[in-house]
Amino acid sequence: LLLLAMRDLTERRRWEIAHDDASVFRALIHRSGSLLAHLDPDRVIVGTSAALTRDLGHDQAHVIGTAFEHLVHVEDRDAVLEGVAKAASGADDGRVRLEARLNTAGERATRYQLEIASLDGDPTVDGFVVTAHDISALDEARQELAHAASHDQLTGLLNRAGFMDRLSADMLRSRHRLTVAFVDLDGFKPVNDRFGHAMGDRLLHIVAGRLAGAIRQVDYAARLGGDEFALAIHAVDATFIDRIVGRLEAAIAEPIVLSQETVSVTASIGTASCAVHPSAAAVLAVADAAMYEHKNRD
Repeated sequence: LLLLAMRDLTERRRWEIAHDDASVFRALIHRSGSLLAHLDPDRVIVGTSAALTRDLGHDQAHVIGTAFEHLVHVEDRDAVLEGVAKAASGADDGRVRLEARLNTAGERATRYQLEIASLDGDPTVDGFVVTAHDISALDEARQELAHAASHDQLTGLLNRAGFMDRLSADMLRSRHRLTVAFVDLDGFKPVNDRFGHAMGDRLLHIVAGRLAGAIRQVDYAARLGGDEFALAIHAVDATFIDRIVGRLEAAIAEPIVLSQETVSVTASIGTASCAVHPSAAAVLAVADAAMYEHKNRD
């Protein structure tokens, strides 16, 4: 997937031609097809493009005279204020680019790429010009790519990479309160051979749902590949972990209907505490070994 971002430079050239004429400058601001705002040195909006009404739904008459940061989502205001201060300092030729969410009149926030340009020293106009480009579609594409990279397409659970990343981060915060369970299905291959891969995939999807349903919201499950799964459980008490393992085993063993026939699989499960292992890979390997010990005992 190739994502391209393109920008029309025509308006910037018009600004350069009109920079010595304040009335022309303000007319360009108002008539621009882009979302533009002219701020005074105190960040108060003194002029906007008509696109502000079109894109954000705000009445221009109500916006004029208010601080620009009031249009910015509360969680992004500090970053925008820092950007304005940086532009005012003259860093990067007085131009700062950043991403921030702007509030619509309907109280919905949309992500924009902002360019804040300082007009300090201009003999005709002063303050700042903010140019905003809607990047919500690009942001959604980024999120979809990130989700696809970290989740299993078949089951919707985390994949191995996503699980390891999340477990590694959790171990940095709460290593002594984490247990990993390694789950391997028993009896899956005969079912897959008999009913075919499509039905085998359906069985895996059902099992994945049962695993996710058997744990708390704070815990999470992953499909590592094939018929192997892993879970991160925010607990280390042996009695509690045994109860969770029993719940997982019972959920997996429930009958499943495939092609109007009832089948069943079971699971071998091994666990390992994150407290005594240096990395996510190490604790997963120990849980894997514990799973095979359990499988061999049976």
